[in-house]
Amino acid sequence: MSSGGKKRKKMRMTMPKKQEDLEKVVEEVMEIHPEMAHEHEHVHGLEDVLSAVEVIIDSFNTRLREVERRMEDLAAEVATLYNLNAKLFEVILTSNPERRKQALREAIEILEKQRKAEVVSS
Repeated sequence: MSSGGKKRKKMRMTMPKKQEDLEKVVEEVMEIHPEMAHEHEHVHGLEDVLSAVEVIIDSFNTRLREVERRMEDLAAEVATLYNLNAKLFEVILTSNPERRKQALREAIEILEKQRKAEVVSS
């Protein structure tokens, strides 16, 4: 998340699935880099190479999704820790005994919710 609280758009790399789409990509590259046209004519097994690249990109995207999921889990953990710390600071700084007890109860509730969430996710 950015500092403004907005989520960044997640961009994924994907390989074209249709032969005509692959050919269009090759044409675009040849337009940008005409010096590669001669080399392209000599490439053997281009489809094998593209297939391998596609597998690598799919693997990369799978790993990226897992990392994103872990980041979301860690963000939730950090939020829980901040909430818990806020309650503990309130306990330390409050001179009112009733408010101190209430803050301690709220801190315990935060811990219990976290423990239940961990049990459910296991």
